[in-house]
Amino acid sequence: NLFIRVFFPETGNTKFLWGHSDIVLALDTFGSYIASSSKDNMIKIWKYTGSDFLLLGTLSGHNQSVGTIHFAPQRGHYLLSGSADLNVKLW
Repeated sequence: NLFIRVFFPETGNTKFLWGHSDIVLALDTFGSYIASSSKDNMIKIWKYTGSDFLLLGTLSGHNQSVGTIHFAPQRGHYLLSGSADLNVKLW
């Protein structure tokens, strides 16, 4: 899918996050943040504000699909990404 579906079990509500131009491949969360990666070679960072999701930014730097991402809070506010371009990036 080109979107992320966030389901809130306590209310039954669903939110859709649109921003990628190709299939979303991976997600990771840390607190109120969501990171998503896609076949569009991009990473999106979202923040839940309590009522909605705000797109904070887009990380570009990979030349092919970004298939894995991981927040690394034990090292500070870092995000790791791995891509089909054979690169791992620390953001």
